[in-house]
Amino acid sequence: MKFSLILDGEREEEVVVYAREENELVKAVKALCEGGELVGYSDDGIFKISQHEIYCFVSENDLLFAHTEKGRLRIKSRLSHIEPTLPPSFIRINQSCIANINMIERFDASFSGTLGIVFKNGYRDYISRRNMKRVKERMGLKK
Repeated sequence: MKFSLILDGEREEEVVVYAREENELVKAVKALCEGGELVGYSDDGIFKISQHEIYCFVSENDLLFAHTEKGRLRIKSRLSHIEPTLPPSFIRINQSCIANINMIERFDASFSGTLGIVFKNGYRDYISRRNMKRVKERMGLKK
């Protein structure tokens, strides 16, 4: 891949990517350029949050929440609308949760065979059987 940087104080900043396909690198550049900021709502106020601050997105009763350092914030969107815009560090772990793999503290195995996830903020969720293989591959746990 070639890289070119043109410094011109007269022009507006712009990023143009020529790629054969939309791969993980292209998605990461796109997410970085789009800013990756969301607005979260709580009883304490309205917060701007960047995607790297988010531990996970959880859908509950048709409402979307982002678990962050600032707490659990309501996002006015749907999980299916947010998922395509997320950088490669996010992965769906079950039907109602998308996790930031950089914010996972550890995995917990249970007697029933499910694999739980504990995030750095203490929030817990589980990996569905449907998503188990993909999550293990992304985390480097299985080849």
